Amino acid sequence: ADQTLPDEFLPVWQYYSDCLNLSWNIATIHLRNVQLTSKMLKILGDSLVDKRVSAILLENNDFAHITFGIDFAATFLTRNMSSFGPTVSKVSIFPHTGARSNLKWKLKHFDTGVRCFGWADNVITRGEDVRRLVNVIDSHPFVDKVRLDGCLGGDTAPRDLLSSFMSSNKKYTHLSFAGNRIEGLEEVGFTTFLSGNKYLIQLYLQRNRLSEDDIKLISKALKSNDTLQVLGLEGNRITDGGYFSLFKVVFDDTTLNSIAGSNNTCEIKIDPVGEEALTSEERRVIHHVLEFHNRFIQAKLSPQSIVKEKLSFELSWRNAFGVTLDRLVPEMNDDDPLALTCHVLGRIIECFNAKHQNLLERRSARWTPHLQLALPYNEQLKLSILFDVVRESKMPQLFERRAGSTSP
Repeated sequence: ADQTLPDEFLPVWQYYSDCLNLSWNIATIHLRNVQLTSKMLKILGDSLVDKRVSAILLENNDFAHITFGIDFAATFLTRNMSSFGPTVSKVSIFPHTGARSNLKWKLKHFDTGVRCFGWADNVITRGEDVRRLVNVIDSHPFVDKVRLDGCLGGDTAPRDLLSSFMSSNKKYTHLSFAGNRIEGLEEVGFTTFLSGNKYLIQLYLQRNRLSEDDIKLISKALKSNDTLQVLGLEGNRITDGGYFSLFKVVFDDTTLNSIAGSNNTCEIKIDPVGEEALTSEERRVIHHVLEFHNRFIQAKLSPQSIVKEKLSFELSWRNAFGVTLDRLVPEMNDDDPLALTCHVLGRIIECFNAKHQNLLERRSARWTPHLQLALPYNEQLKLSILFDVVRESKMPQLFERRAGSTSP
């Protein structure tokens, strides 16, 4: 079963192995679309002993048997862990003494193990093989970036894969589980895992079977997570209810305070809009708001700048439809109206200091391309924001700082 390739190819792999042996600092090993036998894997594995490989990715390979690939991955990670893990785990990057040699040794040997492991489009059909691979990944002291895409088939349980990482005590920073038929996030404690996670930076769940309830659970967790920077949800059949829950995460327009308290740190990747994907005009609008939220994140704007952009849009929208008087003043009587002081005043100053009359018109058009709407801005509308606040004698309150307040 292990003779899919003739032995004539072995000298090529031996030559490749010799090249690896002569190299000391190897950043990445990426084996993609390669047919591999157990003999080839042994040659490759022996050449990687004690090598400071920072990332290894096995993608869409043709193993004579899938267990050969798992054996290779498990052996490599175990050897890497035994070579660097125990020694490094006992020391700190900061010396306990002032000895210069001690500092150089610690900096040289700190964090030399594998940091990133990937296993993509190599289908595993037995649950015990999945558990073995996950256990060796979880036991490695340095692996904090894991990609396990399209790896489940046969009798393997997607929820078991996800729950293994949800219940782990490791501080993973990047996780990818695309194309694994994942559903039922509530059963694996996903909300608890994500809402309180202060280490995860990127999470990819593309091409799974996430339901509307799953998307709502994700949305709920994002409301209290300000660490996650990228969330991939492409390829899931997101319903209107799911879209609306994601919209409320990044732009909760209930009040100005709720807008300021929306998530302003995570880019939510969703499918591009197409005519077949749209079920209502409201869904189209929601999708554009999510898209512009993502653009702010991609532009690396600070959360404070993103809050200002969102408040600017909301106040401009209200002005255009004449609802500022109806909503702004009651919101200033909220439990903590001072939280928006600098943002509301900043918006007023921006209105007065605009260098060009159509500056805000272009900004609004950028927000609402689906309506092709250039909101009408004139001095009367600009002054109305300030007039609403001053008329109701809110200016003294706006300049006060409540004792113990965390307001900016």
